[in-house]
Amino acid sequence: MFGRTEKFDASQPRTPDLTHPVHPLFEDLEELHHGPLMVCRLASLLLEKALAFFHAILVVGDSLPNCTGGVEHFCPEPKASLTTDEQEQTRKMLAELATGVTIYTGFPPNWDVDPALLGQTCPDYNVEFPQLRGRGSTIFLNSDRIKALYRAAKSNDHAAFFWYTLQLAKTMVHEVAHAAALSTMSCTFAVESREVYDNMFIGLSQFTEHGLDLENFLFGGVVNKIAPWKREAFYFDGDKPSSLDFMITLGDYPDPLTEDLYLYCKHRGPPLADVVTEWHVSLSWVHQLLLQSFWDSALKGDNSALHPPRTSGIILGRLRNPESMKAVESRIEELRAAGVYNVTDFGYISLDPIVGPPKTGIAASAIRKVKDLSRWMFHEPMVWGPLDNSWY
Repeated sequence: MFGRTEKFDASQPRTPDLTHPVHPLFEDLEELHHGPLMVCRLASLLLEKALAFFHAILVVGDSLPNCTGGVEHFCPEPKASLTTDEQEQTRKMLAELATGVTIYTGFPPNWDVDPALLGQTCPDYNVEFPQLRGRGSTIFLNSDRIKALYRAAKSNDHAAFFWYTLQLAKTMVHEVAHAAALSTMSCTFAVESREVYDNMFIGLSQFTEHGLDLENFLFGGVVNKIAPWKREAFYFDGDKPSSLDFMITLGDYPDPLTEDLYLYCKHRGPPLADVVTEWHVSLSWVHQLLLQSFWDSALKGDNSALHPPRTSGIILGRLRNPESMKAVESRIEELRAAGVYNVTDFGYISLDPIVGPPKTGIAASAIRKVKDLSRWMFHEPMVWGPLDNSWY
């Protein structure tokens, strides 16, 4: 059921144990003790998992390197898999990118920043690369999120610790995607104007939001947090409520909120339906991302291992907006017609436990999303142990 409370028992330890080396992009952040080690290791693993995405940008690159005006730029669709040589070539270009990217925790004091802003990437026109044609970047991270992570560790708030670790790591690779785009665009307008920097489409993407393109590439959507109703807490450690006053969800991408929140973002293709679908993300899914045993297997396959199972969710629209309400109704009927989900008239989605194997004709992607997911249908008690300094 979407919105259920998750409870777990902290009597036994299940300690995050990532051992993957920190990528050069994040080494300075970790060495300065401004970036928690577990965050930097998770970000490095996500970067490795996204090699095909960065291959499209850094190796194949912008298809219009010498444009003279505000035209749209393009990168190819990321390959389904890379050869060993392509992987090594991409790693070399990421290492070169690291020489021209600086990451700071905290925004400049003269910036008027929305507290909800997780990160920001700005071009550094003074930095050039040996091979990459564009410019370097400066990345700013919201230091409040790092403080929240340390508070969670100090108070033994497992749910908050897991969430802020993931949020920080995915923000870091999100911003690196923007830095990668900047490093490949060499035309005059790209160097001097954000108008063109935010005008490059990657593959078949409908938007020029490179960070969200990367998140969608990794997770099959965008990992969000929402609070659909007021509640003391959505997560409990035994009887102790977590400080998180929201739910962790996976949003289908793209959605109309992309245009609302990313003002510089360009859009192509038909208008998007004014409806948002958010899927429940179990805390156990977040926790597995912090276990090296998970990554030992996940690094070898495609990205489906990183896709949270879509077993329950909610369809949202804009209240008092007739067109949006029509879009919600259409999305409800679309999911019902697939024969896989129960969907209420209020937009709550649950996997139908009575339905057998998906019917012939359902898209392969739909089959992948629902097969072997019965264990995710209901919350299973989780066991956690006390947080200590080795976690961060």
